Amino acid sequence: MPYDLPPGTKAARELLLKDPDRITDEDREALHTFFRGRIEEAKAKNTAATWEEQLSEVLDYTAWHQFVVKLDRTGGTDWQLLTKKLHGALSGGEKAIALHLPLFAAVAAHHEAVPHAPRLILLDEVFVGVDTTNRGQAFTLLSALDLDLMLTSDHEWCTYRELPASPSTNSSPEPTATMPSPAPARMERHRNPPRRHSRDLSMTTPTPAARLNRPALRPVWQTIHNRLSSGRPVARVRLGPLGDEQCEALADLMGWDRLPDTHPTLTLTHLQAALAVTSPLT
Repeated sequence: MPYDLPPGTKAARELLLKDPDRITDEDREALHTFFRGRIEEAKAKNTAATWEEQLSEVLDYTAWHQFVVKLDRTGGTDWQLLTKKLHGALSGGEKAIALHLPLFAAVAAHHEAVPHAPRLILLDEVFVGVDTTNRGQAFTLLSALDLDLMLTSDHEWCTYRELPASPSTNSSPEPTATMPSPAPARMERHRNPPRRHSRDLSMTTPTPAARLNRPALRPVWQTIHNRLSSGRPVARVRLGPLGDEQCEALADLMGWDRLPDTHPTLTLTHLQAALAVTSPLT
């Protein structure tokens, strides 16, 4: 903070940073006195044409307060000012975290002005280069700040225990003219989870019974059975690691036009829809 500021600026700054619920009548009187003095000074200088401009000059906190970002990589013992030089020395994931967290805090503070408004934050290719642990911690912060994150990514499915819910959808840029029209029961499910490579569409399609009874699906059914037997509410099941044969069997069962990743996540709603199509009730 500059040293040529009016008397009482530092004390007023500390009061403004204080929790509003802890502000006393004495504190309010001190702030009133401080700002009244600044208004009288602005009037005497006569640098503003209107009283609105005078108030803008007096209440412009950027003239006597600034926000800085500090970074610690030692567990809280060595906080350093985040400069361009320090930021340039960080890894790709650290750079992303160092830039995202202050922005999240700023957005949350901005939304406090209208408490009942949507608290949206939109990000493209979120947390590229950030490891799984730090991504989970970043989502913890987003949840704590009560922000509604909408993101696009080719790898992030938000399957973290820190998130209470994470609805998602997937769009495929490839044309689907060669694919048969999906059954109506499938229209609302996700297209497919992350993929590694295309399926050979010229392969002979297995019968419904063969899709369900393929040996490669036994680990999948076992994982789903274990989750459902845990006694806890289950909405989705994370599988894997799956081999190529298991990925192919799962793609056939779900009707995906691409092979899934080795650790796909299935929602029970989509699985139920696929099973209803595969084994329709008579």
